[in-house]
Formats: sequence, C-alpha cells, structure tokens
Amino acid sequence: MCGVGPYPLVIALGTCLALSACAVPDPVDLAAMDALECTEAGFEPDTDTYRLCLMLQAYDRRLRSIETRLGFIELDSDRFGLLPRHRRFPYH
Repeated sequence: MCGVGPYPLVIALGTCLALSACAVPDPVDLAAMDALECTEAGFEPDTDTYRLCLMLQAYDRRLRSIETRLGFIELDSDRFGLLPRHRRFPYH
C-alpha cells in the first residue's frame, strides 16, 4: 500500500467540479428555457409579442454576462489600483 493518502482524489474531484462550473449552456436548452418563460408569462407562440419576449430574454442574458465581465474587470482594476475612486462602476 502506498502512502499517498486521499489528496489525489480530492484534487481530482475539485478539478472536475471547477471545470463543470465553467460549462456553457447548450443554445437549444437556452431557447427552450426562454420559450417556457415566455409561455408561462402568458404570451402565445407565433405572435409578435412572443417573439419580442424571446428577444428580450436573449438581451437580458447578454446584459447579465456583460455585467459579470465588468464586475471582474473592476475587481482586477481594484486589485492593481488602476482606476481612480471616482471612476469606478456603481454595480455593487
């Protein structure tokens, strides 16, 4: 029996969990979730308002992604002191 211990297993499981957290959702699944949300909101399929709802769902997802990226950029700039205090984003 080797004296390695449980550490390689813990590291392997941690790596798998970290990589699975970075998984990108499938576009088909996103479209299905958007369609379900619009249908639950009372929009009828194949109408202009339903298509507008789907478009707004996609825009909302893109805006959330941009806000997340801006938050990471702000954290990096805070870490290195790149932005003066009065120019920081008010998204906290």
